[in-house]
Amino acid sequence: MEDVAIVDARPEDAEGLARVQKATWLSTYPSAELGISQADLLSKDFDSPKKIASIRQRLSDQSTDRTWVAKAGDQVVAFCIAGRHDDANTIEALYVLPRYQGYRIGYRLLAGAVEWLGDAREIRVQAASYNHKAINFYRDFGFEPAQDSIEDYALPNGKAVPQISLIRPAEV
Repeated sequence: MEDVAIVDARPEDAEGLARVQKATWLSTYPSAELGISQADLLSKDFDSPKKIASIRQRLSDQSTDRTWVAKAGDQVVAFCIAGRHDDANTIEALYVLPRYQGYRIGYRLLAGAVEWLGDAREIRVQAASYNHKAINFYRDFGFEPAQDSIEDYALPNGKAVPQISLIRPAEV
């Protein structure tokens, strides 16, 4: 595996973030049991010019969030977005291209995000309820399923990806 560097995301990384999210969703979220196909997932706007512009804008103004990318050469292969908000600290996204999974890239990204967020407040993250690999990954970082329920992620075509909320408690 080539060297992978983790750096702060810049606006010019927007296309890379969109590409990683799309590829990861298409490999992770199809579920025959729930009737969610790749075609259903493709109803989501991952990479239209409008979506890329929105990602670029978000990367330009990181007043409450911070985004890191993992790069192999000049290619984005993973990213993590963390947010400090009035109501909670959050891991808003963590995606690693399938062929780069298993090399501790996600671990490095999440460790950096947790360090940036600090341990004075709880940290929340959402995952697809059937993505046991992600749920176990977060559990290894001290996250536990929350008691409160959250809404499913509604796809534009009307299908829904069931979600679970996990919390990493504040350290007192």
